[in-house]
Amino acid sequence: MPYYILDLIQQVPAVSVPQLGRFEAILHPSVIDLPGQEVRPPHLEAVFVAADVAESDLLTAYIRYVSGASGEEAEAAVRTFAAHVQEETREGRSLAIDNFGTFSRHSDEVLRFTPDWDAFNLTFSHLRPVSLTATPAVQPAEPVAESPQPEWTAVEVPDALPAAQEHVPASPQPEEVPMAGQPLSTPPSREDEATDVSARMWWGILISALALITVLCAYLVWDIVSNRDRILRLMQTQTPPPITRDTPPPAVTLPVDTAQIETPVEPADPEPQPPAETDEPPCYVVVGAFSSMDNVIRMEERLAAMGYAYERIGGGSVTRVAIRTSCAADRLQEVLNDARARIHPEAWIY
Repeated sequence: MPYYILDLIQQVPAVSVPQLGRFEAILHPSVIDLPGQEVRPPHLEAVFVAADVAESDLLTAYIRYVSGASGEEAEAAVRTFAAHVQEETREGRSLAIDNFGTFSRHSDEVLRFTPDWDAFNLTFSHLRPVSLTATPAVQPAEPVAESPQPEWTAVEVPDALPAAQEHVPASPQPEEVPMAGQPLSTPPSREDEATDVSARMWWGILISALALITVLCAYLVWDIVSNRDRILRLMQTQTPPPITRDTPPPAVTLPVDTAQIETPVEPADPEPQPPAETDEPPCYVVVGAFSSMDNVIRMEERLAAMGYAYERIGGGSVTRVAIRTSCAADRLQEVLNDARARIHPEAWIY
């Protein structure tokens, strides 16, 4: 049983043993001892609290997991260990367990436990204090093997050969040694090569963009030149003629309901309603101007169906159809807003 408690306390902060007490583990981290000039390793402090703890399944479950025993066997082993400790420590006796600790009682009959420091610190037993002043040992440098010097062999030249045909080897050219103060040429580093490659890439992208812009501008100029005549004709057709005093006002043709205009039924021409006899002159809200009399008649029928008093206003080549109303500002604005909302959005006051 002490083995299971000791092994489990290395993994959890506390282990409860029913009818005996609770073993707690306090972890002390590594400490830098400045006066001693060393770094002390971490250690585990074991504390035992003698109390009537509740039933815990942690210890029995760990025993079942490690040993493969059943639940009843694990619980019986825990109760047997607790009873054995209680029995051996009666009357001031003590119970020493190797590699675990010692149980004892004093005059107050309180069960105490003195842990085995090495057993509870088995996890940190291989750690030793590290000195802050020690310098690492410097390994001696390995001797550099000297390259063997080439041996020169003298060659005798026979006397039979003429002196002019003797082969004289060319003396080796001495290597150029830089003068004092002259900078030594160093091979380019990888960073310089990467920077050079990146610069070439960005220059390539910039040149490609400029070429693309040049092609687009050339195409735009070609398109404008090729369609110059069509653009000029379009501008001439959209340019209004100059207006002079003798020029009559242009005919204004407002769009009307196509479905009503294309209706094949041609009703009889209604009699225009006579203007109401009032003391003040009427005002008009023009809702359409037509060159075809059929469209004028259809607009008048539409106004009559909506309950408006209407009137034809001639002028030039078109006939205007207008709503006759009072010139009071509020009434005139009300009729104008209603005509723009229900008949045509471009109705205006005549």
